[in-house]
Amino acid sequence: MMAESGESVNKGSVTDNVLWKLQERVKELTALHQAANILQVDKQKAETALQKIVDLLPPAWQYPEITVARITFGRLMVVTPYFAPGHSSQTASFKTTSGREGCIEVRYLEARPKSDEGPFLIEERSLINSLAQLVQTYLDRRIYRLALKKANQRLEKQVRKRTRQLQKANESLKIEIAERRRAERKIRSYKEDLQSLISELARTEERERRTIAEDLHDHLGQALAVLQMKVLDLHGEAIFYGLEARVDELTKLLKKIIHYTRNLTAEICPPVLYELGLSPGLEWLAERFFEKHSLRVTIKEEGQSVKLPDEILSVFFKAIRELLTNVVKHADSGTATIHLKWNPTSLALRVSDSGRGFSQFSIKKRLIRENCFGIFNIKERVRFLGGQMSVDSNPGQGTVVRLIVPIQGKGNTHGI
Repeated sequence: MMAESGESVNKGSVTDNVLWKLQERVKELTALHQAANILQVDKQKAETALQKIVDLLPPAWQYPEITVARITFGRLMVVTPYFAPGHSSQTASFKTTSGREGCIEVRYLEARPKSDEGPFLIEERSLINSLAQLVQTYLDRRIYRLALKKANQRLEKQVRKRTRQLQKANESLKIEIAERRRAERKIRSYKEDLQSLISELARTEERERRTIAEDLHDHLGQALAVLQMKVLDLHGEAIFYGLEARVDELTKLLKKIIHYTRNLTAEICPPVLYELGLSPGLEWLAERFFEKHSLRVTIKEEGQSVKLPDEILSVFFKAIRELLTNVVKHADSGTATIHLKWNPTSLALRVSDSGRGFSQFSIKKRLIRENCFGIFNIKERVRFLGGQMSVDSNPGQGTVVRLIVPIQGKGNTHGI
């Protein structure tokens, strides 16, 4: 009986260890998600955004009570309260395209047991590197946006100046035209660079999501499944030692953890989407919206489906999820329809509902309004892929959103 009791204690330790690892991964994922949300807000000072980021760091590390952090960028420095020289530190440097360097640093104020990198976990190294990349992309975006603003200001000033000179000589007009063309080329170049940065940020986020989801599924999910099987093996023996209730409690807890882990993996990066393709992924998404929001989604397809590149697959899936979320939030409709049309050189999508709708003027406001980032993000990513997006709606007549993206070269596209 003593041996059996010792084995039960060991099983409890394994469960505690798995739960601790799950909590650490959730903390890291939460910090990464919150950081991405903070850096999406453009109308805030860089110092404010970086201060918010640095405040997220201590809770994401395994010893938050002795953790302090600092972010430096050029002359700018933001720190957490009580920042001071520590016993050990973990850093990640970054460098913007303009050449300015920065660094994220996390310190432990007291000694802690040795782990993968000093007292730090290997997952914490991945987290701080990902945060450094997000901050670098955010700062590059601010630099390009400022350059674009200055270019526009210079252009407006030049236009006013040259307009006055139009009355004096035709030669001044020729000079103005040449200068304006050069300025427009610069603006187009800035816009292209900005779109590339937005696309790269989205790809980076998608890669991180897939990596985290794969880690959850391959490591944590399998460990939990094995642990559940071993706990179930103990159930018959536990009756003879009066431990049946404790084993049942462990079994219920493991089921909840496994269910939560699977749901979290699916929300981060649905495996069915990348393993089976867009159509099965949409069937899964429709089931999720019905379970969570009672929204009944009908899926229609035309043409022969093909395997899509991951970037197009991700754009379409996220767009559909965002549009269905808008139906739930704004349409006041219990149904929605997804219509896919597979053309030889393009893929067309139509998402429609029969809800309250809105005016054409409201459509334009929604597409440019800052707090409608989801629709704006869809439009920009579709345009970056060479596609188009349109929104049709009228009050009381529902809403129809159409997307079309080329999937093979620059062939003709056919909408629906």
